[in-house]
Amino acid sequence: MGADWRLSLVLAVSLVAPVRSGQGADGPRIVAADQSGRRVLLIDRASKAVIAENHQLTRVDCVARSRNEFLVCDGPMLVRMDRELNVLSRFGTRAQVVSRVAVAGNTLLVSSNASRSVTEIDPSDPGALPIWSVEVHWPQDAVRLGNGHTLVADGTPVLKEFDRGGDVVRSLMLRRWAASVERLPGGETLVGESTGYELFDGRGSRVWFREWPGRVTCVQALEAGEILLCDPDARHVAIVDRDGDVVWESGIGLVWSAVYVP
Repeated sequence: MGADWRLSLVLAVSLVAPVRSGQGADGPRIVAADQSGRRVLLIDRASKAVIAENHQLTRVDCVARSRNEFLVCDGPMLVRMDRELNVLSRFGTRAQVVSRVAVAGNTLLVSSNASRSVTEIDPSDPGALPIWSVEVHWPQDAVRLGNGHTLVADGTPVLKEFDRGGDVVRSLMLRRWAASVERLPGGETLVGESTGYELFDGRGSRVWFREWPGRVTCVQALEAGEILLCDPDARHVAIVDRDGDVVWESGIGLVWSAVYVP
C-alpha cells in the first residue's frame, strides 16, 4: 500500500491501544487472528509470550501482512494495524463479510464467503466499483501471480488459476479440498487443505503431500524448510520442519489465519 494510499484515504482514524501482556525479546513473532476471542495476538516465537493483544474488534476472520503493517478482517471492514497492533485506520469494502484478504501490489484481493466471490479493490477508493471479480464455490484464499492471473483456493479439491477475464486457465488437482495457498518465489505452490498440505513445483507436478489431522487454513513457507500452519479445529498455530514434524505450537484459540514475521 504505500504513502499514496495512506495520504489518499479519507477515513476516520481510530487509535486503539492494544493490551500489553508480556515483553518478549526481539526476534521472530507470529500475528494470529483469534476468531473465538475476537482478538489479534502478537506472539514471541522463542518464549510463546503474548507481547500484545488487540480485542477492540467486532469479529476477526483473518490477518494479512502489508509491508510493515497488518490488515485484519472485521466483518465488512478492513482494519490497518501497525507492528504493535495499534489501529491506524478502518475502511469498508463492498463485501458483507470479508473472509480473507491478500495484498496484490497496490490493490487488495477480498474473499467473501457470503457472496462466494473474490474481488479486487483499490484501497485508496474502497467504495468504488471492483476492479476485478470472480465467483467461486467457497473462497478460502487467493494470490495474485506475477503474470496478472489469480490463484484461488475455493473449498474444492481443485486449485484454480483465473485470468483477467475470469476464465480458468490452469487447474491443479489436490488430495483434499483447498483451504489456503501460497505461491513461493521459486514458482512452487504450497497448499493447505482440509486434512493435509502439499507442495507443487513450477510445472504443477506434486512434490509431496503430508497428512494433517485438521484443516490447514493458513500456510506460510519459512526459512530452512519450515512451514507455519493454522489449525482452527485443534485451536492452535504450529510450525513444522522440512520433514513435517512439529517444532513449535501455541494453543491460542480459533485461529483461521496467522502471519509469521521474521
